Amino acid sequence: MQIDIFGEPPTPQELRRADDALHRRRPSDPGIGVMMAIPVPIVDVLAGAAVSGIHHVTSGETRSRRWDHEFSRLRYVDTVGDWSSDPVAAAYAAKVQAMGRPLVRAEAEALEERLSRGPVEQAVSSFLGMLGVRY
Repeated sequence: MQIDIFGEPPTPQELRRADDALHRRRPSDPGIGVMMAIPVPIVDVLAGAAVSGIHHVTSGETRSRRWDHEFSRLRYVDTVGDWSSDPVAAAYAAKVQAMGRPLVRAEAEALEERLSRGPVEQAVSSFLGMLGVRY
């Protein structure tokens, strides 16, 4: 789920739908395709497991780590940051607070990224955000 701090925050219902969609979606694994393509029993499972293992070792990322990262981005965070130093971040945090819900991790990361930018980069980002360009 992409978070646009210049627009309206997602409602709790939209977050719930995104969370449900994430649970229904399964991570892609090339081993499954290999397993389905080989018509010989047992050989198909062994070949699929081998391809899957090689893929995960060479990519350096296991399925569970990638899945956990995507899943955790939609979880609520307990900490409340100080967003008052940036007007865009403060306005977004106020909109979320007006909805009566805490920030989700993806929103907190987007706001922290916004605060980590320098003043010139923030000004350019604000201008592009008003134009509807994702920066």
